[in-house]
Amino acid sequence: MPKSQQIKSLAGIWRIDHLIDEAPEDAWQRLSSGDGAKGPRIYDWTADKLPADIIFDPDPPTHHRWVMARRSLPDPAELAYYLANAPVGIEISELTRIAGSRWAIEECLQAVKNECSLDEYEVRRYLGWYRHITLAMLATPS
Repeated sequence: MPKSQQIKSLAGIWRIDHLIDEAPEDAWQRLSSGDGAKGPRIYDWTADKLPADIIFDPDPPTHHRWVMARRSLPDPAELAYYLANAPVGIEISELTRIAGSRWAIEECLQAVKNECSLDEYEVRRYLGWYRHITLAMLATPS
């Protein structure tokens, strides 16, 4: 998510990068977000609960909204931002693992695009998409 993402709460509106910039250094934890092609994906992570939304959240809330950031070890200026909605009582390590599952999903989507020859195809109209998919399915060995 972009660093300019706005976060709304009862106290006002903040940019996500401004919230993360206020995190003290001891709020960062070195955690693995899952295994990659070269071993564990280890980053520094920080997370903080956002205030409950009294209009939409039940009392007591069953879920909390979280703002998270991932910091690269070789380049601490390289940050990635996340918003999460998770059950009450979840640990930051579990949020990190779930955020890391994004890579597996992206790898699967890329593999599907390659298999269907959609990696170099731009869909403009349904008829062209239908013809392309039909040909790709016929050409793909089963």
